[in-house]
Amino acid sequence: MDINLFSVAGQLRAVSIHRPGKSFIDFQSHSQLEDMADKICRASHYNGLMNVDVRLDAHTGDIFLIESNPCL
Repeated sequence: MDINLFSVAGQLRAVSIHRPGKSFIDFQSHSQLEDMADKICRASHYNGLMNVDVRLDAHTGDIFLIESNPCL
């Protein structure tokens, strides 16, 4: 899964969560990932666009943040 976010001075202004498929992108709600996006922005006072690669454990529901790609 991926989190795409837009933040201004640490305040999350827009977020989308999606799961890439073979020939499509499935946008979906995920309250835990949306909360994480907000916390990332606030804690870092982030300003700009960012993509975060996420993996979810299908058995436990644990969330793993793999990497981020900021666009300052």
